Amino acid sequence: MTERNPDEAPERDVTSARLPGLGGTPTFVLLALLFGAGFALLTPPLQAPDEGRHLMRAYMISTGELLAEPRPVGPARGEVPTSLLEMGRKFSGRLYRRPDQKVSWSDLSAEFQRKLDAERTTEIPLPSQYSPVPHLPQALAMGGVRWLDAAPVYAVYLGRGLNLLIFVWVVGLALSILPAHRLGFLLIATLPMTLFEAASLSADGITIALALLFVALVLREGSLAGPLTRRAISELATVAILLCLSKIGYWPITGAIWLIPAARFASPRQRLAVIGLVLFAGLLVTGLWLAALGSIEQPPAVRGAVPSAQLRWILNHPMDAWGVLLRTMVGGGPLYVRTFIGQLGTLDVLLPDSVYLGYPWLILACALLDGGPHSPVRGKTRAIALLLAAATFLSVMLLAYVGWNRVGGSLVQAVQGRYFIPFAPLLLVALHLPYRRAAGGPDLRVRILASVGSFAVLAIALNSLVARYYLQ
Repeated sequence: MTERNPDEAPERDVTSARLPGLGGTPTFVLLALLFGAGFALLTPPLQAPDEGRHLMRAYMISTGELLAEPRPVGPARGEVPTSLLEMGRKFSGRLYRRPDQKVSWSDLSAEFQRKLDAERTTEIPLPSQYSPVPHLPQALAMGGVRWLDAAPVYAVYLGRGLNLLIFVWVVGLALSILPAHRLGFLLIATLPMTLFEAASLSADGITIALALLFVALVLREGSLAGPLTRRAISELATVAILLCLSKIGYWPITGAIWLIPAARFASPRQRLAVIGLVLFAGLLVTGLWLAALGSIEQPPAVRGAVPSAQLRWILNHPMDAWGVLLRTMVGGGPLYVRTFIGQLGTLDVLLPDSVYLGYPWLILACALLDGGPHSPVRGKTRAIALLLAAATFLSVMLLAYVGWNRVGGSLVQAVQGRYFIPFAPLLLVALHLPYRRAAGGPDLRVRILASVGSFAVLAIALNSLVARYYLQ
């Protein structure tokens, strides 16, 4: 037998030992900063979904107005500079769903001359029902603009940048602690839709990052031996609270705490206590924020939407309600795929059909191949992960139907595929094949395919964005 230098890898050996950073945290940081910066700088002001509302919410928070001032009669209202509304009318009014309309350098340069003029204000209803948590980066940017009395457009670009940096930091932390499933998390975190939202003023970027971090913490603890530490419990509870304060509909994700094996707890009683603590922490802050919202009168989100009446209708017509959900799922499939993968701008920047048809298969392939013996999700915990994903889906649909639909409507309106991104990791970790490898992580060829695929799709998305807004 020919001797071989132990320092030389076999010619056909393609394991995780080679290019160890590929498909992990370094790849994510590079892609996120490169294309996130592109989205942040090249998207015209207020051309991400609901970005104008998020900007006004950030302004209110920057002044210490966490909700809106109650009124003796009518919905609660707050005050924002009229310049914010004028900027919104200039861009959203002209560009919204009109791909024939483009943006010129003169359009953008004029905004840098606009004064914030904080003394000239307009009363508006509460622009967003989210808590201050997912708007803190944007509010910090707006606070700086107020202090410098700079043009409001600076708050747009600075807020996008801060939002992106925090997203990259939180997701990078999540990827660094994962024992397995890094490729699936990477592809979810670098979806064009994910990065576009993270590089906007939206609350979605922070929400998705916190969801990824919570599931990553659970997987890390599920793969370790010995008793669960107080620090780990504290981390899980803290991230659960922040996640629920970002968007209340994602509380079921905190149930992923059940994926941690019973062997990590000193006794069944301690296990129930820790699980109860994490679940209750998220549920408590959810209830407190809903109570705060209930203390002020709010205008209906759409005409005919009466949340209390909608809830009564669901309780009195349970079979009809399930029929609404089924019809929505059947009819909304293509839209959900597009807005999950990437439908940018104000949902008028479409990618090639080949991306929508092919990219989900790459995500599925990586989910199947990235797990193996290093994943703590196996056996009945797969079913738990799938049930939690289904519960979160139902939670999202229920909140949309109650808050954004007329009573007894035949379909659930106002739901997009991007709302499914936060619980997508629960689906991916449940699908991995139970293969065994001596080396950790998936095959090098799979990691190359995932990394190159993500880069290519993001490049296509950025090119589509530029063509939509700037090229005739």
